[in-house]
Amino acid sequence: MLRPVCFLAILLFSCVIANAQTTVTGTLVGQDGKPMLVENVILTRPMENSVIKMVDPGKKGRYTITIDSAGIWILRYAGVNHYSHDVALYIGTPVTVNVDAQFNGNDLKDTVTAYVDKPATLKIDVQLKGYGYVDTLKDVKIIGDFNNFSFASAVPMQKQADGTYTAEFETKADSFAYQIVGVEKTGHSINGTDAERYVYDGTGDYKSVVTPKDGRVKIVFDPSNLVRWNKEATATFGDPNSVAAKFAEIYYEMQQHQWSFMDAVNEYRKSGKDMRQFKYDWSKVSAGLQQQIKDERNDLLHQELLLSYLELGSYGARLDSNLALTAVKDISPASLIWSLNPYVIPAALYGAGMKGADYDNYLTQVVDRNPSARTRAIVLFQEFMKAKYMNQSEKATKYYNILVNQYGDTQEGKMVKERFSAVSKLQVGGYVPAFSVVSMDDSTKTISSVSMKGKYYLMDFWATWCGPCVGEMGNLQKAYEKFKDKNFEILSLSLDQSPADVVKFRKDKWPMPWLHTFVGTNWDSKILKEFEVIGIPRPILVDPTGKVIAMEADLRGDNLDKTLEKYLGK
Repeated sequence: MLRPVCFLAILLFSCVIANAQTTVTGTLVGQDGKPMLVENVILTRPMENSVIKMVDPGKKGRYTITIDSAGIWILRYAGVNHYSHDVALYIGTPVTVNVDAQFNGNDLKDTVTAYVDKPATLKIDVQLKGYGYVDTLKDVKIIGDFNNFSFASAVPMQKQADGTYTAEFETKADSFAYQIVGVEKTGHSINGTDAERYVYDGTGDYKSVVTPKDGRVKIVFDPSNLVRWNKEATATFGDPNSVAAKFAEIYYEMQQHQWSFMDAVNEYRKSGKDMRQFKYDWSKVSAGLQQQIKDERNDLLHQELLLSYLELGSYGARLDSNLALTAVKDISPASLIWSLNPYVIPAALYGAGMKGADYDNYLTQVVDRNPSARTRAIVLFQEFMKAKYMNQSEKATKYYNILVNQYGDTQEGKMVKERFSAVSKLQVGGYVPAFSVVSMDDSTKTISSVSMKGKYYLMDFWATWCGPCVGEMGNLQKAYEKFKDKNFEILSLSLDQSPADVVKFRKDKWPMPWLHTFVGTNWDSKILKEFEVIGIPRPILVDPTGKVIAMEADLRGDNLDKTLEKYLGK
C-alpha cells in the first residue's frame, strides 16, 4: 500500500548531482535539407510538453542550447509543415551510488544510478520528416482561438471550385490563430497554408496566425501547397558510437515500434473488422530486444533496453516472465530510466508476476525514492484510477489527497483536482448527476435523468476508436437482448470525432438497438466532468430511483451479466 512520500532517499540521490553545463550544438533542417519557415529546438523532460528552454536556429538552421543539470532530458526538434522529433539525452556520467535510508521502519541499503555532471559538448544534426497527408481530402475542418482549439467543435471548411477550402469568422481580436484538422493522416492538428506568422503550439506542431480586417477574417487552405515526403527523420550525433548516441537510438527505435503498432491498429479499424480479433506480431521486435539485452554491457543502455522490452507488454505483447522479473529487479525503483515511460511500471510488475505485498512494496519505493516528480505522480494517479475502477473509495481518497496536496503542480495532480473531489460525487449508493442529452436517432427527443427515472439503465461512455469499448459490444448486445423486456435500457454516450462515426459503426458492425447521444471529444464538457470521465469505457448502472448501483469492473466482461441478473433476475 502506498503511503505519503518520504523524500530522504530522493535527497540523498540528488546530493550527488552537481551543477555544470552541457552544450548541444548542431543544425536543424526540413525534409528538403534546408531550414524551415519557422523551427525550434525545445528542452523538456520525458513524458512532458513543458518548455524549459526554446531556441530558434535562425535562417541557417544552426542552433546552440544549454542544459544546466544532470539527468535524463528530451530535446524536441520542431518545424512548420513537419513532424517534431524527440531525442532522449542522458546528461552527466552515470555512476553507481550506495543509498542508506530508513524505509517502512527498516534499514534500506540499495544502489542506484545517478548522473554526475561534467561540462560537455554534444553535436546533433537533425533532419525532420514532413507531414504525411491523407490521400483524399474529405472532411477538412478548422480549430482555433474561436473555439479554444477544440476538436469536438471543429468547423467544417467549404470546398471551392479552385480546389481550395475556406472558412470565415467574425472577431474583435487583433490576431487570429488557427490549425487545420482532417488533413494529416494520423489525426494531428497542423498549421495551415495561409499565415503571416507561426506560433509553436506546445505539443510539437504550430499554429498559423493572421491579422483580421474590419472585424472579420477569411482563412484559405490550399492543398496544392502541400508537399508530400517519404523520408524518415534522422538525428546524427557528432560521435555516433558514443553512449549518448546509442541511448537516443534505443529511445527512437521504441517510438518507431509504437507508431507502427498504432498504424496497424488504425488500418485494422478502418477495414471494419472486429477489433477483438486484432493481433499484432511483436515476435521479431521482442526477439531483437532480447538479443540486445543479452549483448549489452553498459548498465545505462542495459536498463533502457529492459524498459523497451517491458513497454511491449503494455501494447499486448506476451513477455517472458523471467526476463520481466529481471527487468524490474535491475531497474531500481529510484532509477530515472522509469521517467522515459512511467506508465509501464504497474503492467511491468504484473508481467513479472509481482502481486500483493511485492507489488505494493515496489510501487511504494518508486513513490518514496524516484527523483522524477512526474514519475511519482503518474504511479500515484494510476493507483488512484485503479482504486476508482475497483470502487475502493478509501484508497481512492487517500491517493487523491496525496496527488492534490503534494503533486498539485503536475499534470496528474491538476487533472485529479479539476475532475474529482476528495469524496467522489459519483459512487455506488449515491444518485446519478442530473443530465440532459439529445437523442442521436431523433433530434426532437431529449434523454435525461428525469425521463429515465422508473427504469434500470446502463450509461456507457464509449467511442468507436476505443478498442476496449468495441471489445465490450458483444457483452452489451447480449445483455440488451436478455434484459430489454425487464424494464432495462442502455444509453450509449459517444466520445467520437463525429456522429457519423457512430452511424457507420452501427451500420457496418454492431446495430446497438438502444438509446444514443453524441458527447464529442471535449474532455472539459460539463457532462464528462460531472460523470468523472477521464477514460473509456465508463459504464454506470442506475436503478429506477436514480441511484447508482454498479460501476466499472462490475459491468465489464462476464460481470455485466452477473450484475444485471442480481438486480433484474435470471
